[in-house]
Amino acid sequence: MGYDSGFDFCWDGESDLDEPWNAFLDKIRTVYKSDSNVKLYDSAENRGIAVQFQVGEAPSLPFHYQYFKRFSSKVSGIHCGGAEDYINQVTEIASDIFGPVIVRPWNEYSKVIDNQVHTWTEVYDTDNNYQIFLAASKTKSANS
Repeated sequence: MGYDSGFDFCWDGESDLDEPWNAFLDKIRTVYKSDSNVKLYDSAENRGIAVQFQVGEAPSLPFHYQYFKRFSSKVSGIHCGGAEDYINQVTEIASDIFGPVIVRPWNEYSKVIDNQVHTWTEVYDTDNNYQIFLAASKTKSANS
């Protein structure tokens, strides 16, 4: 079993976050550029993932914030691989850039789950919609 920790990303669906999102990804890339537990991608070819952490449940950050709801992982147990440190650091960076209205940290162990805004169904549906968006974009590019 174990417990999860992370943050929910609460974009209002209207605000243009291109600039802060790119600054966020740039900061993450800078912080983790030599970390062997972190994979950095230059294009959306890898399921749209910009950054993937090879710890815990392999939390990732997409290129497109419009398809991002949650950054989290199991952080307890023998297979978490130091995931909690990564979750905490990424949460801190996101909080610094986006603020408390958009970034809602939560932790099941400490019962700080009131900030958990999205359901797991919403998180999974958003990921599925992102894959549909990427496939359509790829098809559109191929036909151009």
